[in-house]
Amino acid sequence: MTADTAPSLDFSSGTTYVFPLYGMEAFADDFELGDARVMRLPVHQWAYIEKSSIGDRILEQAVRSPLFAVFTRPDITGAASAEEFPAVDTRFRYLLMAMRLLRGSVLIDPTLSARYFASGAITSRYSALYRQAFVNFATADPYTMRPDDIGRLMTLRHLVQRAADAAWREADLVLENLNHRFAPNLTPHDRYGIMCTTLEMLLGPFNKKSLAVRAAAACALSPSWLGERFDEQAFLRGPGLGLRNIVAHGAGRELPLPIEEGVEKLTTILRRTVATYLVLRHLHAGAAAPVDWFNTILAGVASGDAAASSLAREAFRDAAMSEPPA
Repeated sequence: MTADTAPSLDFSSGTTYVFPLYGMEAFADDFELGDARVMRLPVHQWAYIEKSSIGDRILEQAVRSPLFAVFTRPDITGAASAEEFPAVDTRFRYLLMAMRLLRGSVLIDPTLSARYFASGAITSRYSALYRQAFVNFATADPYTMRPDDIGRLMTLRHLVQRAADAAWREADLVLENLNHRFAPNLTPHDRYGIMCTTLEMLLGPFNKKSLAVRAAAACALSPSWLGERFDEQAFLRGPGLGLRNIVAHGAGRELPLPIEEGVEKLTTILRRTVATYLVLRHLHAGAAAPVDWFNTILAGVASGDAAASSLAREAFRDAAMSEPPA
């Protein structure tokens, strides 16, 4: 679909809230994703909501617009548009965090670029540091949406929203750290360090051999569509730990594997572990801290404990996160 044939948005009634998805490519240029519509706007509409010199630059230089997540509120106009923005932004954040769990590819958080809303002839935006950086943005590792991803994203979005509604602060912090791993200003070393810290929030000290066992158990519980499996234990006990020590302590040793490869492997482990935590967390009961309880369950799964394994399998079935039958 070209810029000239892309579907247009009607800004004439209500309010439209628009979130750019820089880095995303998809199976279509206009489709429903839960309570959002994902679409690629005509370039002139992208320029319209940007306005000013950035809008002029878009009109002059843009080959096509990015995909946008669009939320419409036909009942909201005028000053109420700004008042309602935080609620709509929260709905988008749930979707963004679900996207982070589903796939570890480049997708820029709109809080680092810009977010918009338009009502009739009035448009407004929340601009950020990288607002001017994404005209004709392209990446070697795009976040690719496929038709099968829609249902999976809705399942993950439910888990994210459940955690938010229950005010699980540790889950919120872990998800935000996972999101920050994709910030465009970070080096691969920065990304690896952030993920090591985040994994330790859930599984304890990285240098404990039992961390690798429990991480592998979390990965084994999660469905295959969250990423390709590999020998997580061998990675975390060997080159993954070596990379962690070099990144954390500045050791001048030769890297045990390319840092980019380590980032990808650790991203997959972290996404699977976080998803497993969100599936199990609502079953937590008793005096133990939720993270301690989670690790007890993972240790039981790893050792073949029947009660722990049964609890985990049932939780994944209830969350619609079990693998489909062969």
